[in-house]
Amino acid sequence: MSRNSAQGWEESDTNRGLKEMFSAFEVIPFRWVWTAAMSGNSGRFAVILVAGWEAYRLGHHSSFWPSMVSLLLLIPSMFFGLFAGSAADRRNRARMAAGGQLVNAVSCALAAIFAATGELNPIPFT
Repeated sequence: MSRNSAQGWEESDTNRGLKEMFSAFEVIPFRWVWTAAMSGNSGRFAVILVAGWEAYRLGHHSSFWPSMVSLLLLIPSMFFGLFAGSAADRRNRARMAAGGQLVNAVSCALAAIFAATGELNPIPFT
């Protein structure tokens, strides 16, 4: 709903505000970083959701196991985040982020290789 200029703003002010809000996306490297972060976070949340669901299913519909799985997945972020934040303040952040993504990519590749060769066996809940 637009107001006339006598009331203080027009529809173009709203459009200008939206354009300013998304102005960071005009920078192409920022778009790449934002898209990569969104993709990575989506994957992480999917892992947390699926791991909790599988723990619930395999744990005979007990709410204890999904809680434990979520706790064990999220606690490392809390502890390593403190040290990583401190290190990032002292070192090259881009290099540290690239190193972290490289470790993540190697871990995922190894998990895929082990799953494809049948060497990745789940530990059954009792």
